[in-house]
Amino acid sequence: MWGREIDVCMNPIPRGINPLEWYGEAFNFLLSTLKEGLSGYTCGGIRMTFILVVKNSDNLCIPSAICLGISRHEDEMNEFRRLYQSKSLLRVRALALCRRANIVIGEEGAGVEEIVMFQRVIPDNHITHHRFC
Repeated sequence: MWGREIDVCMNPIPRGINPLEWYGEAFNFLLSTLKEGLSGYTCGGIRMTFILVVKNSDNLCIPSAICLGISRHEDEMNEFRRLYQSKSLLRVRALALCRRANIVIGEEGAGVEEIVMFQRVIPDNHITHHRFC
């Protein structure tokens, strides 16, 4: 229906929480959501193909994740892997996406407003944003 799906997940770890426990809970939530989708309990079901963690020290988490999602659908697997493994190449693509969408990412990073703007410049893809708090 939407074409290519790109799921962007924001996972801030609350202060004072053990990161391994927190990620475990987030992962269990995703698994239960997937199981419900496969069982037909959710409208339309859910199709999960992969989960990637974008580790970066800048404010480009969301555009980087979007670029990886686009690459996963459009590029050959070896090009996708090269992009995922190269922080500098991923940063170049994320900045190019920001320029294309006419977005300047502030110190706090991108939010829902910016995701809407990214969606406008990549209409063949559907961006879904999840935030686990």
